[in-house]
Amino acid sequence: MKNFAPLLALLLTASLSPAQEGGPQIVPLADARKYAQILAESAKALADLPLVCELDLDKPAAIRAGEAGALVIPDKRVTADKLAKAGKDAVPLAHLWLRNVAPLKDGNPVPNAVQRTVRITSGDSTAEAQLFVLAVRRNAADKLELVVFGKTKEPVLTLPLEKSTVSGDAPIQIQGRKSGEHSGVLTLIFFGQHQAELTLGKPAE
Repeated sequence: MKNFAPLLALLLTASLSPAQEGGPQIVPLADARKYAQILAESAKALADLPLVCELDLDKPAAIRAGEAGALVIPDKRVTADKLAKAGKDAVPLAHLWLRNVAPLKDGNPVPNAVQRTVRITSGDSTAEAQLFVLAVRRNAADKLELVVFGKTKEPVLTLPLEKSTVSGDAPIQIQGRKSGEHSGVLTLIFFGQHQAELTLGKPAE
């Protein structure tokens, strides 16, 4: 792990050329895999997660904008068919890690008290990131929804799962776009069939 220490100083921040700076950028898969290894190792010590995921460290996806970043690691047990057939009980989908950014609910950042902050250590470097567990379930209207868990077993957000506008068979793809001076939209695409949009912004003070 010691070789990853310089990476951890700016967690989820890949090297970009000056021409790329400014907007959200996809982190190369090789880098995303390195970060996923570090983050998954830190998550092993957490005994009180609301749902247990079996992480697929070969298929993470990450995005960053400046020093803010997001990385998602899918659950290796989930298939497109299992997702589509989800019932009222939450089915684990992935771990979502955020750095220097927070989910917004009704225009306001999710309170720090309901977010799970994890201290990440690699070699002599340490950093903090927020871990959310993603799941899918079917709501009372018989529609699929993405459930976002923070520190407790009560979700911090529920988001509709819509038909994907992006093709592909990867468990998770990730896209991002700016929606304001200090906010953006993170699009999570599952198996090229379903997607959810998570609005992110500056963390609460």
